[in-house]
Amino acid sequence: MKKLLTLFFCTFTLFVFAQVTIPAKSDNGLIITQTKEKIYYKNLVYDKDKLTFFNIQTGKQEFLYDASVLEITENVTMPIAQNNSATESPKTNKLTSD
Repeated sequence: MKKLLTLFFCTFTLFVFAQVTIPAKSDNGLIITQTKEKIYYKNLVYDKDKLTFFNIQTGKQEFLYDASVLEITENVTMPIAQNNSATESPKTNKLTSD
């Protein structure tokens, strides 16, 4: 029983203290925060428990503390939304008389 509790405690400790691998510098990619927010970035710099980056969605320089980061994926670009109105043929309204 003592061995089982020790094994459980060690496993639990590994999960609690597991950390996300954060690169010191990255050109572009995707940050997923603890609140599941997706942030596409450029020019990420990690220094003193703080990530500083250019947020592509807002167009501003921002920062996050490393404790709020769930995952970082490098070399990911933001998908571009397609404008379907440009590819569809123009619709004409028909006038009818009753």
